[in-house]
Amino acid sequence: MTACVSAALRILLPFVVAELAVLAVQWFVIPEGSWITYALFALSTIALPLIAAARLALASFPRWTCVISALMFTLVNLVWAATMVVSGIEGANWQAFAGFVIASVMFGIPPQLMSAYLGARYAKVMARVAT
Repeated sequence: MTACVSAALRILLPFVVAELAVLAVQWFVIPEGSWITYALFALSTIALPLIAAARLALASFPRWTCVISALMFTLVNLVWAATMVVSGIEGANWQAFAGFVIASVMFGIPPQLMSAYLGARYAKVMARVAT
């Protein structure tokens, strides 16, 4: 069990780093309301979970594990936002954080789960075709 968890963490670590980089760019570099935030949202919500799930699937993890790994991206986003509120960078506005949690549940989790499912399914099919 421990070997499986460490293997999954090794596979997912580059994607967590990429997600943190996307969040840092969104919060500190790009002005609020810019069109680039939509591209970064698509990267964070669709591309990263899809590729991460495909990598897990190619490492012979079950499909449900690959799909659940997409929730890691939402968790990273929520921890980042909570850190910003607690540190006072964005002000101590817990109502805005509650709105962010609701928006993440409504608009972040469903496409992440769907893209992770598609990535895992695609990887399993391609692995089957290649052999």
